[in-house]
Amino acid sequence: MGAGLYAKGQTVKVSVTPQTVDHGNGTRRVFEGWYVEGKKICDETICSFKAEKPATIEAKWRTEYYVNVSSKLGEASGSGWYEKGSAAVATIKPTTIEGIIQNQVFAGWAADGKIVSTASTYAFVVNGPVNLEAVWKTELNLLIVAAIAAILLIVVIAIIILAKASKKKPPPSLPPPPPSYSR
Repeated sequence: MGAGLYAKGQTVKVSVTPQTVDHGNGTRRVFEGWYVEGKKICDETICSFKAEKPATIEAKWRTEYYVNVSSKLGEASGSGWYEKGSAAVATIKPTTIEGIIQNQVFAGWAADGKIVSTASTYAFVVNGPVNLEAVWKTELNLLIVAAIAAILLIVVIAIIILAKASKKKPPPSLPPPPPSYSR
């Protein structure tokens, strides 16, 4: 609002609403400011200035995209609105979640079902809405498995030793009874 003819020195008031237009698809346009001949004259959605000469006043907008960073395990960060062409960074912590027999290990970041990075910190340029999901893989917890195997080996060796020790040698023959004397 605010277009029209104004006398020199008259106050011109221009306005635009809303300040943010969400397109509902992870894309939005955010009001950046009012410009005259390529120069920014005001940051606010409502702007007043004195008319000095004929001018074209332009409302400029920037495009922003939503980056959604998610993970079923650990703590993922980096979600938010980013200006088109800016850098975003997705991170995951921890990268290994230890279990008793199995560990869950971070395998990478997937977008549209395809791994785009295997680094736990992934920086990229935002040129559209992005859904990044942390991908995890299951691995054996080798330390626990080795400890259990060592304990089982010790138990088996102990059983074998006890079994051999308990094998009894036949008892020695008893000496013949002493002769009995009759009178």
